Amino acid sequence: MAAGEAVKSRNQIETTRFAFGQTEVIQRQNPMVMRLFFCVMEHAYMRMLINL
Repeated sequence: MAAGEAVKSRNQIETTRFAFGQTEVIQRQNPMVMRLFFCVMEHAYMRMLINL
């Protein structure tokens, strides 16, 4: 169980790191889109933490 949780959390970290990498690319192109995307990401992340 604990091992499965560790793998799941590591996958979430990798996904989050990838998403933040993408936002950096978007931010250089369009700050407004970036801000909107970040709001959505943050909201989804909070719901994910609550669901744990």
